[in-house]
Amino acid sequence: MNRLIIATGIFLIFPLSSTAVPVVPNFGAGSVSSRTETESTQKEIIQSWHYNTGYTFSQSGSNLKVLNGSSLTPTTANTQTQTVNGISSTWTNIDLNSKPIMGQHVIGAPTQYTESLIGPGLAEYVHIERETTTKSLTESTSIFSQ
Repeated sequence: MNRLIIATGIFLIFPLSSTAVPVVPNFGAGSVSSRTETESTQKEIIQSWHYNTGYTFSQSGSNLKVLNGSSLTPTTANTQTQTVNGISSTWTNIDLNSKPIMGQHVIGAPTQYTESLIGPGLAEYVHIERETTTKSLTESTSIFSQ
C-alpha cells in the first residue's frame, strides 16, 4: 500500500504534459446557391340572383279616361309559391282580365297610351369568375474562401 501512495504522490508532484492538435479547415474556397420557386392559384366564383316576387304595372298617356267604370288598379292574383333553401315566397301578379279599360277623353284629339307590366321572376343574375395566380422566386448565394 505504501508503494501506491508513493506512486500517486509522484504523479501529483510531476503531472504529465498534454499537447493540443490544431484544427485546420479541410476546404479551400467555394459557394452554395439556393433557388426556391412557389406558385399559388386561387379561383373565386361569385353568383348572385335577384328575384322580383311581385309585379310592377303602370299606365300613362294623354287624353285618356277609364271606361265602363273599371278600376284604375287591377286586382292581384297569387301565381306561385316557391321554396328555395328553406325560404318560401309567394309570387304575385295581376289578373290581366281586371286591368283598366282606357278610352279617349276627347274623341279625335291627339291621344297617347303606354302600358308596362314587369311580372315576378328572375330579374337579374350576376356571375363573376376570377382566378388569381401568385408567383414567388427567392435566390440566394453564399461565397466563402479560406
